[in-house]
Amino acid sequence: MTRFAPISPIASQLAGREIRVALAGNPNCGKTSLFNALTGARQHVANYAGVTVERRSGSCAVGDNVLEVVDLPGTYSLSSYSPEERVAQDELTAAPDVVVVVVDSTQLQRHLVLLGQIMQTGARLVLCLNMADEARSAGQKLELPLMEKLLGFPVVETVGHRAQGVAELKAAIARVVAAPPAASRLVLGELMDEALAAIRPHLPSSSGPIFASDWMATRLLLDDPYYVGRVGDLAGGKDALAQARHQRERLQSRTGLDIAVFVSGCYYGFAQGLLREVCTQPCRPDARQLTDRIDAVMVHRWLGLPIFALVMYAIFWLTFKVGEIPMGWIESGMHWLGTAVGGLWPVDSPSLLRSLLIDGVIGGVGGVIVFLPNIVLLFLGLAFLEDTGYMARAAFLTDRLMHRFGLHGKSFIPMLSGFGCSVPGILATRTLESHRDRIITMLVLPLMSCGARLTIWMLLIPAFFPPA
Repeated sequence: MTRFAPISPIASQLAGREIRVALAGNPNCGKTSLFNALTGARQHVANYAGVTVERRSGSCAVGDNVLEVVDLPGTYSLSSYSPEERVAQDELTAAPDVVVVVVDSTQLQRHLVLLGQIMQTGARLVLCLNMADEARSAGQKLELPLMEKLLGFPVVETVGHRAQGVAELKAAIARVVAAPPAASRLVLGELMDEALAAIRPHLPSSSGPIFASDWMATRLLLDDPYYVGRVGDLAGGKDALAQARHQRERLQSRTGLDIAVFVSGCYYGFAQGLLREVCTQPCRPDARQLTDRIDAVMVHRWLGLPIFALVMYAIFWLTFKVGEIPMGWIESGMHWLGTAVGGLWPVDSPSLLRSLLIDGVIGGVGGVIVFLPNIVLLFLGLAFLEDTGYMARAAFLTDRLMHRFGLHGKSFIPMLSGFGCSVPGILATRTLESHRDRIITMLVLPLMSCGARLTIWMLLIPAFFPPA
């Protein structure tokens, strides 16, 4: 683990300050585990104002000071598409005291792209290399002091689910706040740096620090409609837009690439260059070889769909066939309980209390919880598919089919959840990027027949289709 100076001398420089810390990172990089390790029981869950996206915040102590920690929704980049990404982007550009960028140490090249984008905002940063134990076991070795020197801010290794490195992370946060802001050391290549340097003097800096940042210059260079509209309404904004348009045309002419492809290549170039400098022993070539071999079969053009059908058959066989056994136990238990309670009254007693207990409470509750095994087994199966990563592959496989109905492949996951219960299925539509996809999926979800609807079908079928 990276070691820093003791917390107490640093904390004394921050007396009386509440430090706002944002945890940012890609989905599934361990942010929430780290958030739980930092804040413990001092957590609050709500929704962001104006949008149904969960907001997790908490606090922890650093000497005599308090860190207010916000766990931002996972995002692959600061280009906003889904509500979660928009929330993360707005929070990161609202100048928190410190941004802790959490990355998966086993997939540094991909995760460092987000770091490069956040560096452009001018935020005070701490890089948290989470899942460090897995990276070390895969053979990866990093020169952390050199990495800190090249980036210009602290780098800490952690293992979030074991709370390892949390003390060092707190010390790094306190050290960053106590130190004066450092100039960005982000290198995106000569052509990109020249373009940003040409746009920067024209940015409306008087409107706030984010409007004078390289991040804003990059968004204008990419002709991002959201930021183009905001800057265009500001004094001097037209000049910035004109310069960004000129630089965009110049770059596309010189490189022969679409501007979005060129900028993405610059971020990946930054990540690759950094790792070339600091990796003394990169991950073994075969560290992910087994996963790649499995993927070659699971998402194969011809084999993928039959395997997917077999997996879904297995899930529903587990749900309904295996679920019959505990359902029988529950039915027998309810019958025994009803008989035992009914024995407290004479046979054919007209007692209203007896009818309430046996027909109402025991019969009514029993009629509902008898479907509990189906729901539990279905969600256990879905959780297994999610944890093994197959659910993402299933979304990829179903994407072509779902596009025939105007939906994304990710819509398949909420619909599959709808067979267990429509409520969590509707909640799962939050992962869809398009507002249109979320609305259509939510409207279709009630047509998925969950276990609770079986009793309704049992009532309707004999009502409309009486036996001959």
